[in-house]
Amino acid sequence: MADQKFIFRCNDCSASYDASEVKYLCPACAEKNVPELPPKGVLKTIYDYQKLIESGLDFAGLKKNHLLDLLPVNSIESLPNLEIGNTPLYT
Repeated sequence: MADQKFIFRCNDCSASYDASEVKYLCPACAEKNVPELPPKGVLKTIYDYQKLIESGLDFAGLKKNHLLDLLPVNSIESLPNLEIGNTPLYT
């Protein structure tokens, strides 16, 4: 986690995964899933809070960026362009 602000960790087996790949389930635990039960191996996001503190983030900066610096995304460019306002319909 030295060069990233977060990693993914499995809720069941505690295996850690690099945040460079988009994953939702731990590959090892997902093999044990059955349709009738809740999924096993759901990954949670673990932040390197010390790195975030050392990067100089403050509340004013977080508020200005709408907390984007805390979201588990590596690049703001990866977010879709969405219209803001009175819930527009997209065609």
